[in-house]
Amino acid sequence: MSNSKVFKSNMHVFCKNHGVGYIQYTTEIDVMDQVIKCFEIFFQNDNIVLTVPEEKMASVGIRHLIPKKMISDVMNIFKAEAKCIRVIWSKRSKEYEQKLYSGDIYAIAEVVRDLYGNASNPSRSYSERVIFEKAVYRVAAEISALQERDVEDVQAEILKTLAMYQDIYKTESNDTQSTTNDFENFAV
Repeated sequence: MSNSKVFKSNMHVFCKNHGVGYIQYTTEIDVMDQVIKCFEIFFQNDNIVLTVPEEKMASVGIRHLIPKKMISDVMNIFKAEAKCIRVIWSKRSKEYEQKLYSGDIYAIAEVVRDLYGNASNPSRSYSERVIFEKAVYRVAAEISALQERDVEDVQAEILKTLAMYQDIYKTESNDTQSTTNDFENFAV
């Protein structure tokens, strides 16, 4: 039994290329004297409707939303310290885009966490801003669909969590640096 058999009308799904979508209804299409059951999936953020054959759901990157109990695991990613990668932006952007289009909510949450530190920098690149905003929206859209909340409220909660924890890490980092400087001054 394939995983796609459990998809049905009136449910939310996640597509790796478009984010959260809503299966509006099922339809049958006659192709070369063969009837194919398809799902009509509406993606509000992109304002498109995809017609996907039932047997192709997994292969085109459509999956069920994560279980509600895993939301806390996603939020814990935002509470972890951001990974600073000292590589040129073009290489980092490829890595972030791979994570963004992987369909893995945890990988997408890592992109949000890692790019948040530069979110308020007005001189950051356009592509960095776009990747960050897409990642935040995709995580927020999935959580909002699970909790039946407004996407903007979830986005605000994510950004608030990031701000609180990333500020803690910055403070700890500055305290460590000042302690190191104190020891260096003492040794002189």
